[in-house]
Amino acid sequence: MPKVELKFREWEREVTQKLLFMQLKEKDKKDLTEDDYDLKFIMYKIWRGGDYPLYKTVIDGTDETAVQQGLFMTEVPTFTEKSHTGEDGTDVEYTP
Repeated sequence: MPKVELKFREWEREVTQKLLFMQLKEKDKKDLTEDDYDLKFIMYKIWRGGDYPLYKTVIDGTDETAVQQGLFMTEVPTFTEKSHTGEDGTDVEYTP
């Protein structure tokens, strides 16, 4: 049977599957095949060449603390002040 080159999505799925199996083999301390090492070398060249850089966030060692004042109030305000207006335009006292 002749071999046919995979379409991109099929190829992508196959490479992802092979990388996952390689990780599982390494985790279980099993030997990698020659094809596994070939793929690993290709991935290393991509990483080393900077063709597809990935980044992670690291802690820089500075200790900064953000504080928002008044976030949790210790007293509940009461509404007894004259801040509401009645029908005739005069202030009325409001108590909930």
